[in-house]
Amino acid sequence: MALGNLQTNTSSADTCSINVAQGSGNNRIVVALLTENSWDSAHHASSCTLDGVEGSVIETSGGGADAIRARAYYWLDDDLPASSGSQAITINGSAGNGRQLSAIYYTGANQAAPADPTTWTADFRGDATVTLTAEAGSSAILISMWIYNTGETVSLSSGESALINANQNNGLHVHSYDEIDLSLQHDYTAFEFSVAVAFAIEPAPAPSGTSNLISGKLGGLLTGKL
Repeated sequence: MALGNLQTNTSSADTCSINVAQGSGNNRIVVALLTENSWDSAHHASSCTLDGVEGSVIETSGGGADAIRARAYYWLDDDLPASSGSQAITINGSAGNGRQLSAIYYTGANQAAPADPTTWTADFRGDATVTLTAEAGSSAILISMWIYNTGETVSLSSGESALINANQNNGLHVHSYDEIDLSLQHDYTAFEFSVAVAFAIEPAPAPSGTSNLISGKLGGLLTGKL
């Protein structure tokens, strides 16, 4: 099967709506991407819910002593309302500084946790490469956040497009990509600290007796300067 019916949204508030455009039985998945530009970990969200159902954490980068944090959650078909319609994803917990909450919806997704969750943090300038392993036809997702002193920007490499590109408060950036070969070109000189979470949403397996036609792995997905 193939991923399809993509829906996205982003919000700087504690609630972000997402159009769950199909009813149950369509191998649906919703992921929420949350970044928090707060150096006080007491202000980080305690959970994230959709229609009263708490999302499962995919991975967390930062937090604790590192304070600023990126975190991703997911809901599978059985976690979502049976009927189609707009749904609100809500952050729970103490109000934080500089939050950005984004949501992505697909049908045709594998009904398991997203593949190969990977994180990194950096408080230096240099190069880093992250490789994800997932089935062919997967959607590779990256949520990342930078703090800087001066007004540099973050730009995409040639030929890449962003599913979501949101800037919120002192250099907080959320990016997600669905390219097969992913690289980031960070156009900056004065970033102080960065956090990032990457993972892949895999397509549902083909029904018994059929084939996905394309097989293989995604490799060399995420490259960036930290």
